[in-house]
Amino acid sequence: MTDIDQAGEATVALAHEALINNWPRVQDWVQENKDFLRLKSRLAHAAHLWRESGKDSDFLLPEGKPLAEAEDALRGGARS
Repeated sequence: MTDIDQAGEATVALAHEALINNWPRVQDWVQENKDFLRLKSRLAHAAHLWRESGKDSDFLLPEGKPLAEAEDALRGGARS
Protein backbone atom coordinates (compact mmCIF):
# COMPACT_ATOMS: atom_id res chain seq x y z
CA MET A 1 0.00 0.00 0.00
CA THR A 2 1.26 3.48 -0.77
CA ASP A 3 0.39 6.72 1.02
CA ILE A 4 1.59 10.25 1.70
CA ASP A 5 2.72 11.09 5.25
CA GLN A 6 2.16 14.37 7.13
CA ALA A 7 5.34 15.84 5.67
CA GLY A 8 4.16 15.09 2.11
CA GLU A 9 6.61 12.19 1.69
CA ALA A 10 5.56 9.03 -0.14
CA THR A 11 5.35 5.96 2.09
CA VAL A 12 4.98 2.26 1.31
CA ALA A 13 3.57 -0.42 3.61
CA LEU A 14 4.43 -4.02 2.79
CA ALA A 15 1.83 -6.70 3.33
CA HIS A 16 4.30 -9.40 4.31
CA GLU A 17 7.89 -9.57 5.54
CA ALA A 18 8.64 -12.11 2.79
CA LEU A 19 8.65 -9.19 0.34
CA ILE A 20 11.57 -7.64 2.20
CA ASN A 21 13.47 -10.93 2.25
CA ASN A 22 12.92 -11.66 -1.43
CA TRP A 23 13.00 -8.24 -3.09
CA PRO A 24 16.61 -7.18 -3.72
CA ARG A 25 15.75 -3.53 -4.31
CA VAL A 26 14.02 -3.31 -0.91
CA GLN A 27 16.92 -5.13 0.76
CA ASP A 28 19.34 -2.60 -0.73
CA TRP A 29 17.18 0.33 0.43
CA VAL A 30 16.92 -1.06 3.98
CA GLN A 31 20.68 -1.65 4.12
CA GLU A 32 21.42 1.87 2.85
CA ASN A 33 18.99 3.44 5.32
CA LYS A 34 19.41 1.22 8.39
CA ASP A 35 20.82 4.00 10.59
CA PHE A 36 17.94 6.31 9.66
CA LEU A 37 15.40 3.53 10.25
CA ARG A 38 16.86 2.84 13.71
CA LEU A 39 16.77 6.55 14.55
CA LYS A 40 13.19 6.81 13.32
CA SER A 41 12.21 3.87 15.52
CA ARG A 42 13.88 5.43 18.59
CA LEU A 43 12.18 8.77 17.93
CA ALA A 44 8.77 7.15 17.45
CA HIS A 45 9.20 5.34 20.77
CA ALA A 46 10.29 8.55 22.54
CA ALA A 47 7.32 10.43 21.06
CA HIS A 48 4.97 7.68 22.22
CA LEU A 49 6.33 7.87 25.78
CA TRP A 50 6.01 11.67 25.76
CA ARG A 51 2.37 11.51 24.61
CA GLU A 52 1.57 8.74 27.11
CA SER A 53 3.03 10.90 29.90
CA GLY A 54 0.55 13.67 29.10
CA LYS A 55 3.28 15.59 27.23
CA ASP A 56 5.33 15.98 30.39
CA SER A 57 8.46 18.01 29.64
CA ASP A 58 10.52 15.43 31.57
CA PHE A 59 9.98 13.10 28.59
CA LEU A 60 11.34 15.49 25.94
CA LEU A 61 14.61 14.56 24.24
CA PRO A 62 17.59 15.83 26.21
CA GLU A 63 19.98 18.36 24.73
CA GLY A 64 23.01 16.88 23.04
CA LYS A 65 23.20 14.01 20.59
CA PRO A 66 19.60 12.68 20.89
CA LEU A 67 18.09 16.10 20.18
CA ALA A 68 20.66 16.96 17.50
CA GLU A 69 19.96 13.66 15.67
CA ALA A 70 16.21 14.30 15.80
CA GLU A 71 16.61 17.85 14.47
CA ASP A 72 18.88 16.60 11.69
CA ALA A 73 16.33 13.91 10.76
CA LEU A 74 13.58 16.53 10.58
CA ARG A 75 15.73 18.51 8.13
CA GLY A 76 16.24 15.36 6.09
CA GLY A 77 19.95 15.09 6.87
CA ALA A 78 19.82 11.67 8.48
CA ARG A 79 18.90 9.77 5.30
CA SER A 80 21.34 8.25 2.87
